[in-house]
Amino acid sequence: MNQKPLHILLVEDDDDHAKLIKRAFETENYPPTIHHALTLAEAHRLRQTTQPDLLIVDFLLPDGHGTELLPAHLDERTVPVIIMTSHGDEQVAVEAIKAGALDYIVKTPMSLLEMPAFVERAMREWGLILEWRQEKENTAWFSRILDKTHNEIFVYDAHTYQFILVNQVGQDNLGYSMAELRQMTCLDICPDHTAEAFAELLSPLQSGEKESIQYTAVHQRRDGSAYPVEVYLQLSQFQAAPVYVAIVLDISERLKREEQMRQQDRLAAVGQLASGIAHDFNNIMAVIILYTQIVERSSDLSEKDRKRLQTVVEQASRAADLIEQILDFSRSAVLERHIMELAPFLKELIKMMRRTLPENIRVTFQNDTMSCKVNADATRIQQMMVNLMLNARDAMPEGGRLTVTLRKETFNPGDMLPAMEMEHGRWAHIMVADSGSGIAEEIQPRIFEPFFTTKQRERGTGLGLAQVYGIIKQHDGAIQVDSRPEDGTTFHIYLPLQSPAETFTNFSTDTAELVMGNQETILLVEDDEATHNALVHSLEMLNYRHILARNGKEALRLYEQSQQQIDLIISDMVMPEMGGLDLVRTLRQKQVETPIILLTGHPLTDELPDDNLQIKLVQKPVTLPQLAALINQALQI
Repeated sequence: MNQKPLHILLVEDDDDHAKLIKRAFETENYPPTIHHALTLAEAHRLRQTTQPDLLIVDFLLPDGHGTELLPAHLDERTVPVIIMTSHGDEQVAVEAIKAGALDYIVKTPMSLLEMPAFVERAMREWGLILEWRQEKENTAWFSRILDKTHNEIFVYDAHTYQFILVNQVGQDNLGYSMAELRQMTCLDICPDHTAEAFAELLSPLQSGEKESIQYTAVHQRRDGSAYPVEVYLQLSQFQAAPVYVAIVLDISERLKREEQMRQQDRLAAVGQLASGIAHDFNNIMAVIILYTQIVERSSDLSEKDRKRLQTVVEQASRAADLIEQILDFSRSAVLERHIMELAPFLKELIKMMRRTLPENIRVTFQNDTMSCKVNADATRIQQMMVNLMLNARDAMPEGGRLTVTLRKETFNPGDMLPAMEMEHGRWAHIMVADSGSGIAEEIQPRIFEPFFTTKQRERGTGLGLAQVYGIIKQHDGAIQVDSRPEDGTTFHIYLPLQSPAETFTNFSTDTAELVMGNQETILLVEDDEATHNALVHSLEMLNYRHILARNGKEALRLYEQSQQQIDLIISDMVMPEMGGLDLVRTLRQKQVETPIILLTGHPLTDELPDDNLQIKLVQKPVTLPQLAALINQALQI
């Protein structure tokens, strides 16, 4: 921070957020004076009386939007402003930047505690703006300011549009030397603009109607590549001649993040739909599998019919696997996380995949780490990597190179993050690169959507990359794709290093022999009619007695009124009136120690059972042998 203490006006109605920000400045060598306003009205008053050096403003306030503190014109700014937004408000923040805010922050506990770094950066940028204002009439200003900014700055003749000065950033980005640029006009790097259209764009400056204008364009480099820019243009004087001074911002990253936001919203909507579909399918598959296995064990069944029923179970299990992929995409599958070393894990996985992939594909592993630990479900990470490597195989039918690279990345406050959902900190970075056909730019935003595929129908379900996306999101990670047609594809996966995460219990036991009961009494709580009936018949076959309830409230009443001992409770997770989790919590509060099994096909990530509830959580569908083993295991506790 600066040696002279700053005066900061904080406009934030959330007391907890305000406390975090104030706490962040307490450890600074020269802590600022912070004046706190809860509303826009109070902010306007304090702004007049305290003369702050900087404003930190929440966007959503009780009496309006924080952007109302920004002036109508950029030239009217008197202090720098940082806008804070909640998740999902990034588009508003982008508009705030256009309106004159120097920075925006998506509010998280971590970002609020990093506020001193954001303030220091804003004050540094504000200093440049003030210097630009103060010296814009001075010819010496041109040489000094050009060397201080990270943006491109062009100075060109107001009549011929010929370049007079271009700073080093502009020269480097365009790929031209200053000598070459002096032989060019600004239209040479902006092929989309005709001379007539450009003259019309500049007319408000020529007429004096406006002091400056802002517009977007696409600039072309020497090598032919193009990049989007936002241009702030002003008519000025240089060596007594009229010139245009253009501050050029490369907005590639901004547009990329806006596209990421749109893609995130689209995938979130599809994921919510997919999760609901998967839940319904899990119930259907549970009924099909249980009833089929009940009939399969009939003594009077012919061998031919028994094999037919086995085929039904096999196909239903395949359907359940597809449902699991949908749940992975919607971030609703059950996880079993452990701290794991990625390097040896990936090394063994690649060794296995070399035996699976065609011989004309050369697979290499590059490990740039000594130790790279993540808190992850190894089965899910393996599924993610297999999907990506098989996707690479399909992109290289004639063979090629497949390279998996592991490295660690540290992103400090102020660093550009690869993905908008990431936070500053330490990350594991896995790259899966192939030399295949690449992915067309127009379909890249859709490749993570479920059932979207460019392959022939018989070669893919369209769930592979959707499952990869969901697995990474379940692990609080991010994925980016870098691809050009005929130039290969690289997937960048980012996983947080050693971050704490929830641990789930998954149950996968499936034995041919049924573990029979001994007339123990089970309270069965299930509202779906077909699933309810299938479980009842399964319990009867397994030699258990049962008491039936349709929801949690009815189960509580039956438990309290029961004249016989209840040895086990099996309950669905989501039911009307009272769901499975609320039932469990109520029973545990009443000191009921009866073992409980929760069956679910619904998302778990939003509301996870507490460890001290002592329950077994199982993903639907379950087979008859699994159900038998589950019950036996629970009764042994």
